[in-house]
Amino acid sequence: LLNSPEFRNFSNGKSLLELGSGVGLAGLVAARDCSSCVLTDVDERAVQLLHQATHKNHLPETVTCRQLDWRDNHDASNPVDIILGSDIAYYYHLLRPIMDTTRAFLKQDSVAQDSLLIIVGGASRESQWDLYHNIRDGCYNQITDVREPPWLGKTKMVLFHLKMSNWVEDNDETDVVEDDDEDSQMVPISVIIHQPPSRSGISSNDPSLDTDTIMSLFKEFEYVATETDDRNMLKSF
Repeated sequence: LLNSPEFRNFSNGKSLLELGSGVGLAGLVAARDCSSCVLTDVDERAVQLLHQATHKNHLPETVTCRQLDWRDNHDASNPVDIILGSDIAYYYHLLRPIMDTTRAFLKQDSVAQDSLLIIVGGASRESQWDLYHNIRDGCYNQITDVREPPWLGKTKMVLFHLKMSNWVEDNDETDVVEDDDEDSQMVPISVIIHQPPSRSGISSNDPSLDTDTIMSLFKEFEYVATETDDRNMLKSF
């Protein structure tokens, strides 16, 4: 997804923050066209590994690593254009910290509609759908004891089928590893995409508004999730 022409064109020259980077694969791929990239994780050892990964891949000084706990109160004096998360909404109790951290660090009300939130996760994970609805439809905040309105801007969830195959060791870069369809399986994944409004652009999450006004990833292949998909998807925790 991060190799798609749409994302590479959108991210060119922009600042990016990755939440829950882990080993940093997603952030390292996304960073190549960005003006700056910050890889973050709550685990100190993971941050050390991120430093090693950026060094071994000879990445520029514009790619940095730091420890970040979503539960902290964040004072983001320098908000970013893009926030990226890969498989981070795996527990319901993480959704509030994810939302609060995103709102603290993502640019809002820009002159152009050029900030973006991308959260990738399993399409069968119930908490991924919960996060999507919290952003799109609003939700109850247990901390403040009030119901929050939908986030301003446009939100959509797109679905893909990811083809998974058995691991094949390939030490010869000249060889092409043949994909054995008998050993492969299709895994449904979802991508939450939220784009805050520009000062003269979209100002609400009205479902009647055209979702094509939002950024697309691999538009040729993406499928925008519907209420029917939500009802029929077999979900698990």
